Amino acid sequence: TIQDGLIICDTLGNLIQHINIDKGLQNNTILSMQLDQYSNLWLGLDNGIDYVEINSPLSGLSTYNNISAGYTATIHDGKLYLGTNRGVFYHNWDSLNKGNSSQKFKLVPGTQGQVWSLEVIDGTLFCGHNSGVFIIENNKAQLLSDVQGGWTFIKPKGTRDLVICGTYTFLVKFERKNGKWSKGKQIEGFKESARYLVNANQNSIWITHGYKGVFRPFFN
Repeated sequence: TIQDGLIICDTLGNLIQHINIDKGLQNNTILSMQLDQYSNLWLGLDNGIDYVEINSPLSGLSTYNNISAGYTATIHDGKLYLGTNRGVFYHNWDSLNKGNSSQKFKLVPGTQGQVWSLEVIDGTLFCGHNSGVFIIENNKAQLLSDVQGGWTFIKPKGTRDLVICGTYTFLVKFERKNGKWSKGKQIEGFKESARYLVNANQNSIWITHGYKGVFRPFFN
C-alpha cells in the first residue's frame, strides 16, 4: 500500500497479516515487492529496503508492541499474557492471530516491574513477580503475597485447591476456600531460594537452587 504498509491475505481475501511502521517497517509506503528463493519477501519502500520473513513460523514482538524483554507467557480466557521486565501485558489472542487489529499490548495495572512466571492452575492465572505473587482476573491484578521474588508455582500431587510458590527466600502456600484464594503463608522448615519446582510424590517436591544443589522437602 501507499499509506499503511503491507497487507497479506489468503486466496479468499481473508486478512492474515498487516505489517506497517507500528510492527517494524521503517516506512509505510511500499513501491515494489519480490519473493526470494526461500519464499521470503523483500520490500522496496519510499525510503529504504525491508526484509519480511513470511516463510518463518515465528513472529516477532518488540518495543513496537509496547513490550520489552520477555520472561514468560501463557494464554488464558482468550488472551495472550506476556511477563516482561516491565510488567504483565495482554492482547486478545484471536485478533492478534488474525492481524486485523492494533498489535499494541496493554499493561495489567499494578504489575509494573520484573515478572518471572505466569501459570494457569485450576483456572486461576498466577503471576510470580519481584514484588510478590498476584492473581490476574479480568485484566486486573490482586496481590496475594508480598514476599519478594515469586519464581514459580506448583500444584502438589493429589491435592485440590492448593498451590505452592518458590520465592527468593522460602516456600509460600496458597489455599482456595469457598472459591477464593487465601493470602500466602510461609511453609516452615525450608529457607532457601526455590527457583524450580517439580513434583516427586504426594508428600514431597524437588527444588533446584542456583548454586547449592538439589533439595527434596517432605510435607506433613
